[in-house]
Amino acid sequence: MRTVKNYEQRRIKYVDYRIQFWLIAALVLLEIVITLLGTGYLYLVFDQRLEQQLYSVHRAADGLYVDLFTQVGYVLAGMTVTNLLALFVADHLWRGHVDSVTRELERGLRFTRDLDLRAHTIERDAHQILDRLASWRNSERQRMETIWSGLVPLMNKQEYPLDRIRLRQQIRRLAQQLPVGAAADQDSAIGG
Repeated sequence: MRTVKNYEQRRIKYVDYRIQFWLIAALVLLEIVITLLGTGYLYLVFDQRLEQQLYSVHRAADGLYVDLFTQVGYVLAGMTVTNLLALFVADHLWRGHVDSVTRELERGLRFTRDLDLRAHTIERDAHQILDRLASWRNSERQRMETIWSGLVPLMNKQEYPLDRIRLRQQIRRLAQQLPVGAAADQDSAIGG
């Protein structure tokens, strides 16, 4: 198994467009909405305060700036709280998605580790890695069935008398189903 060095890890991109696109789109839409709402609120408040001060020539605008900055602070605090809540929800959704994919991946790999290559239901279309795992397990199952069907006649001594040439040919056919390194080892073991 190839290990990834530290400097290479930063270049690997883990992207799942199905969920990330919608999360980003929802966050951008939320930003637009809260910016419009905050701007609209500040416009109404500033307009009302300025209208009150417009026709008061002799009255000083002592608390006007403090009141306006306070309103801006309220809007910024509201936007910050809304963004933090949105990020919390997005993080919760993303973690749930990643956990479901890794849970299915671990389940499929556990079956494979136990050499249980029967067709198990793996959530397809949840992630590309699960599709790859399912197709790899299918190919391994087909390879195992081919090897097993070639071994059964070898174990039946009545069908295969101890003819070295036929036995060697059958073992070579079976060795072709093994991974490359194992097939070379097997070929040298049966006498080339």
